[in-house]
Amino acid sequence: MLSIELAGRKIDIKPVVIDDLAAMIEVSEAIGEHLFNFGGALVDNLPNALRFLETGARVDGEFLRKLSMPDAVKLSAKIIEANPDFFAQMLAKNHLGGLSGAVADALAGSMLSLDSSEPISTEKM
Repeated sequence: MLSIELAGRKIDIKPVVIDDLAAMIEVSEAIGEHLFNFGGALVDNLPNALRFLETGARVDGEFLRKLSMPDAVKLSAKIIEANPDFFAQMLAKNHLGGLSGAVADALAGSMLSLDSSEPISTEKM
């Protein structure tokens, strides 16, 4: 568990629990490219940015709407910090998926054949 103090209130941030997983996935996908640039999410997608903060920090919307923009960004960073596995999976799914073929090809091209010291050519595959 991580803690942060914002607007005179201590907020304890715990890892996302299974009950909140679907909501966190939905709101993280709605924020999309702004997930790691939360200031952009606040400007471009305020309703989902607030839902992200509510779900991730388990704090009511009334309190969140009174936060300054820098405090909201700090809170989003703490939510991500408290849930590294979840956000690593989101990053891999949303941003690295298109690279998997290229990465596999590069790795295959650098692998050694089991019976020689020559690299395996991906052109033969």
